[in-house]
Amino acid sequence: CDSLVTQKFLRDDGQFAPIVSSASSAVTTLLTKSTTAAINLSSTATTFTGPSVAQGTAGVWLAIGNVTITDSAASNQTFCKLWDGTTIIDSGEARVTAINAPVTISLSGVISSPAGNINISCVSNSANAIIAADLFGYAHDSTITVMRIG
Repeated sequence: CDSLVTQKFLRDDGQFAPIVSSASSAVTTLLTKSTTAAINLSSTATTFTGPSVAQGTAGVWLAIGNVTITDSAASNQTFCKLWDGTTIIDSGEARVTAINAPVTISLSGVISSPAGNINISCVSNSANAIIAADLFGYAHDSTITVMRIG
């Protein structure tokens, strides 16, 4: 969807002049998904999938998401990646420093022609860690949103 956007800027001579540009991309698809139940990271050798969306494989996508991690038995270190099953868009790490103390990992990035569903997957060094769904009573502790931008 092309549109004409007009704004003004202050020139060196103190006069305002219009800025004219063409905006050629727009959000055409918006998908959001939250985990509905806690996901147990029950094996320290396994990567578990958290929030995930099925957006298709065509287009350019902006993906934004977060997971809340906690542990009922010990402190832990958790690594997460935002990806399409093949290409890692972003990754991060967090440490739960006390029993049941939640931490949030936020991830974002852009991907063209995703190979599969865009999701956040995590692995922890504790078999008691979880990807939370509703620790705080708001039911969106771990969420992903993707927008088709091209």
